[in-house]
Amino acid sequence: MSTIAPDPADLLALASAVDGVLAEKADGPIAFESPAEATRLAVWETAIELAWPLIGLPEELGGADGGVDELVVVIEQVGRWLAPGPFLGTALYAAVLAAQPDVAIPTIDEAVAAGVGFGLLGWGDGWPRPAHDGGQSLFFAPEGVRLGLLLARDRVELVTLEGGDRAGSALLDPAADMVIVDASSPRQTVLEGAAAEQLWLTSRLLLAAYAVGIADRTLRTTVDYAKTRHQFGQPIGSFQAVKHRCADMAIRELVARAALEFALDQVGAEAAVVASSIDDALAIALDAALGNAEACLETHGAMGFTWEFAGHRFLKRAHLLRALASSGHESAKR
Repeated sequence: MSTIAPDPADLLALASAVDGVLAEKADGPIAFESPAEATRLAVWETAIELAWPLIGLPEELGGADGGVDELVVVIEQVGRWLAPGPFLGTALYAAVLAAQPDVAIPTIDEAVAAGVGFGLLGWGDGWPRPAHDGGQSLFFAPEGVRLGLLLARDRVELVTLEGGDRAGSALLDPAADMVIVDASSPRQTVLEGAAAEQLWLTSRLLLAAYAVGIADRTLRTTVDYAKTRHQFGQPIGSFQAVKHRCADMAIRELVARAALEFALDQVGAEAAVVASSIDDALAIALDAALGNAEACLETHGAMGFTWEFAGHRFLKRAHLLRALASSGHESAKR
């Protein structure tokens, strides 16, 4: 990834551009269901054409030669729209190729064609996995995705996802794109040591960005509703209880964004400082995503608890992010 500090104006322009495309392609009647295949393809093909998930990959390897700042901007917008497609896995796969361009794994074009999900070992710093869980791993991976990166602080493996179990994810979030595979799935070590830890930290930074996107979207949705929904002849946003709830949501989002930006500023600093700031950002962002998603549903009243209202998708996705990065609170305690 590029080490040149990006222009803030360029980052704002990138955020606006990604938001505009996803608003057009990822929103609409499919917002309440698992995205149709046509919608998935429209969003994902556009993202690849514009090199969003590959933004951190050097140009000679097929990327856009950007940095982690640009990648965080993209993933935050993906979280705001819950955009379908293997954005996180592909971005991390590109980071593997950037770190080890000579590693014997599929090229970025081959990986994009196969699809790449990713999973984290949330409770520990390395291998092996605890025996009591049967060696299972949870991956963030859309239907049809055949590859997955399994990350820990000291090791990264490329895992074959074909034959994994998707039964559980549909019950929690039909559009969540989760798959469970066991220890017998074919796998290959692609990174170890310091390079693996760097990718582990990058993945947690991207999860924090995704969560900030959820916190932001649910805040904006709630405030817009509070302005237009009337009770007793006036907008519900004029009532003190609703004002305080929206203020709490705004503070959660603001603090989460500040923690994310602080973590980005620490990239390149002492290793312990980088790890601590990213752990803090992830823990704060997950709390903000969950808190704001819950408040969004509650403020919408009875309609907030219906299937037709899209708010439940943000709440479920926030819970799944926490499950995927289950060491958030433990990391914050460190």
